Amino acid sequence: QYLADGITEEIIAALGQCAPAQIRVIGRTTMMRYRASTASLSEIARQVQAAFLVETSLRSDADSLRLVSRLLDARDQTQLWCETFDGERRQSVFALQR
Repeated sequence: QYLADGITEEIIAALGQCAPAQIRVIGRTTMMRYRASTASLSEIARQVQAAFLVETSLRSDADSLRLVSRLLDARDQTQLWCETFDGERRQSVFALQR
């Protein structure tokens, strides 16, 4: 959970620096309310008034970690972009977050 929370914070910070005049990024404190939510993506998007969502999953096995991030259109949940990032558990937490 610690690593997932850190990655969430890194993604929010990175997105917030991309184009602050054009992209409104919802803050970490607000989004953490949805961490264990059963609300649908469209419901979450409506509640925070978001046009797009970033959904990320973190999986691990004995030595490896895999992070999959997707950019979704909030209107119909269509995937606009997806990227997979692989790392090793022995890496520093900061290296994995980057």
